[in-house]
Amino acid sequence: MQKFVEQYPELKTFQGNVSKHVAVMVEMNRKVKEEKLMAVSEAEQNLACDHDHSKAITEIMRLLGDSSVTFVRKVCMASLYHLRYEKHRNEMSTVRSVLKEQAKTIEEKRMARFSDEIVKYAGASVRGGDLYRNRGFLSMVKNAFSGLSEIENVYTRYKPLLSSVLDSLLKNKLGMNDYPFMDAVGQGRNMDKVFVYVIGGTTYSEAALVSEMNKASGASGPQKNL
Repeated sequence: MQKFVEQYPELKTFQGNVSKHVAVMVEMNRKVKEEKLMAVSEAEQNLACDHDHSKAITEIMRLLGDSSVTFVRKVCMASLYHLRYEKHRNEMSTVRSVLKEQAKTIEEKRMARFSDEIVKYAGASVRGGDLYRNRGFLSMVKNAFSGLSEIENVYTRYKPLLSSVLDSLLKNKLGMNDYPFMDAVGQGRNMDKVFVYVIGGTTYSEAALVSEMNKASGASGPQKNL
């Protein structure tokens, strides 16, 4: 009895923590189901990783017409579609029209313009690098067969462009046109540290990527700093 009394406060604390975690998980599960987040996530992964326009536009139009999907998610999907298939002007116009029709508030009307603005900011004509790994024949072949090496989780297929950039850098194969050196001193030499600086900031997925690469290389490889 004395031991139980001594441990009771700790037990109550543990019970409270468990209840909080359960409540959070229940709320997250409700949110995922109500807003069709699994279907939205799969569509976004397909837009980022596949090059199948027919499938993409069918998925996009279906989800744009689903009232359960929030307007913010629809804008995100539309923006990904615009970046990937910006040459398909007719379909882009259709997607844009659907967003404008569904925009009710001033904020939503402002957000509806984002898919056009992102093409101006990061479209094929202004961005550097091979974002979708489809600029050259070898890049397209490598991208096509990369998914055949292992069974992928459809919700975690996307890898940041930074993955291929760092891989090329460590192999001394980084393209000089997109990533020029200030001088040729460091080119071709082994490196101890790599500092990655991105104007405008980085994403959580890029931070996770760098952390995983550092763990994989351990003390034997260069330290990557983001």
